Amino acid sequence: MTAKPNIDKTEIITLLSQFFNQPVYDLAPLGTGQIALVLSFRVGEQEFVIRFVGQKMAHTLKKELVVAKLLQGSEVPLPPILHQGTLADFHFAIAPKAAGLPLDELTAEQHEQVVPDVITKLDAIHQVDVSGTQGYGVFDETAVGQFSSWPEYLLSVSEEEEEGFYGKWHSLFEESFLERPLFEQLYAEMQRLFAYLPEERYLVHGDYGWNNVLAEGGKVTAVLDWANTLYGDFLFDIAYQTASAKVDYVAAFQQYYLDHNREVPHYLERIRCYQCFSSLDGLRFFAKTGNHDGYQWIKRGIAKNLGFG
Repeated sequence: MTAKPNIDKTEIITLLSQFFNQPVYDLAPLGTGQIALVLSFRVGEQEFVIRFVGQKMAHTLKKELVVAKLLQGSEVPLPPILHQGTLADFHFAIAPKAAGLPLDELTAEQHEQVVPDVITKLDAIHQVDVSGTQGYGVFDETAVGQFSSWPEYLLSVSEEEEEGFYGKWHSLFEESFLERPLFEQLYAEMQRLFAYLPEERYLVHGDYGWNNVLAEGGKVTAVLDWANTLYGDFLFDIAYQTASAKVDYVAAFQQYYLDHNREVPHYLERIRCYQCFSSLDGLRFFAKTGNHDGYQWIKRGIAKNLGFG
C-alpha cells in the first residue's frame, strides 16, 4: 500500500528556504488525505501550500501540469504550481494557497449559495477541448488515456494491479470486511447499464466536490486534486456528487442542462451506472485502508441510491 509521507518539520523548512528569500513560518498540516502530505505555510504576507507524495504517486504532480495546459483559457480556477522537486524519496509541489473553505466545511446555507458556481465550474471542465488527446479513463503526464473504451475503464474497478495503491487487492475479500456478494451485485448492475453509455470523450475531474473544491462568498475559488482526472462521460462527475447530503446535485445538474437546452440522453441510467462504479471503488478503498466507518458510509449510500445491501 502507498504510505502517506512522514517528513520531519525541520527538513521541510530547510527545503522551503531554498525557494524563498524570507523566513518560512506557520507550517501546519492541511487536510486529512491518506496519500499525500499537505501543509500550508506563510512567507511574508503570502500563504502557500506544499504537497508531498511517494515515488509511486509522483506522476500525479506531473499530471497536474498537463491538466493546467488543457485548462488554459477556461474559467476553472487552478492554483499554479510554482516549484516541483524531490526530497529524499518523496516528490513535492509548491503552489499559492487559494482562499476559501472546502465544500464539506461550508454550512448548509453557504453550500446552497455556491451551488450555481459549483455547477458552472464543473461544466467548464467538461467543455475543455480534448480532441487532441487519445484514450479513455485515467491518464498520466503523457495525457493519453490508459484504456481503449469507456466500458473497459469502468470494468477495471475489479482488476488487480502489479503495482500501485491497490496492488493484489482481491485478498481483501478474505482478509478484511470487503463483502464479495455485494461487490459482485454492484458490478453486475454496472455492466447491465453499459447499453446506455455514450462513446463521446470529455475531461472528467473524477473527484470533484468535498474537500477538492474551495469556495468563498458564493463563488468557487479553486478546484484541487487532479490525480483522478480522466477522459470519459461527463456524468461520471455528477454521479460522484450524489453522496452529498447537503444538495441534490443529480436534480440540480439535470435542471441546469434543461435550462441550457442541452439534451442528455439516458441521464438517470448513466448516473446509476457511475454510482455503481464509485460505490465499488469506495468499498475497496475503505477496505484497503481499514476504515470500517467509511466502508459503512459507502454501504448506506448504496442502500439509499441503488437499493442494494
